[in-house]
Amino acid sequence: MTYEDSFPKLDKPGAGLGFFKTLFLRFVLMPKMTRNFTFEKIEKVFDSELQKILQLIARTPAGLENKPVLVKPIPGLEDSSRFWSVNMTLEHMVIVGQGIQKVVEHLAKEQSPDLNIQTATVKPIGLKTYQQSKQEFIDFFTSFFKHLKNQGLMKESKAKIKHPWFGPITLRQWLIVAAVHPGIHRRQLEQIVAGF
Repeated sequence: MTYEDSFPKLDKPGAGLGFFKTLFLRFVLMPKMTRNFTFEKIEKVFDSELQKILQLIARTPAGLENKPVLVKPIPGLEDSSRFWSVNMTLEHMVIVGQGIQKVVEHLAKEQSPDLNIQTATVKPIGLKTYQQSKQEFIDFFTSFFKHLKNQGLMKESKAKIKHPWFGPITLRQWLIVAAVHPGIHRRQLEQIVAGF
């Protein structure tokens, strides 16, 4: 048995969540969140998840930050992402957050470029140390909404850019994704830390 043989057999990156789960997200969950999430609520949810993640980071035992842990399926988490370390999870959240920030910048200008966003391209690369990933996460996430507000980007827009699961969505809907996405990985981090 090789080292790779001991890895869990998971879907390929970008395989998605499955047809029916994607339909549920697109036609049930996103419309519901769009009705209920004001810009103020989006920021509150984001900040709440950030604080929980910072607490989990603080509880990560030294020396285990790069140890992948297989987590149970989590709603909204692709199967290929279930065997990550704390470091990998933080790196992924920064990649996604930076991508959403660029999307919002386009939408605030009423621009709808075809960015061909794919979930397979936002997986962690694994070239950063834990300290680098941790600091980048803290720096980016603690300034995310401050940057948007300073740039006048917290506003309604009619333009849409396609999300791989939700389809074409507006600026506010992309910010809803920005707010709930960390919660998915917070639940992942809870399982990772519990699995040490």
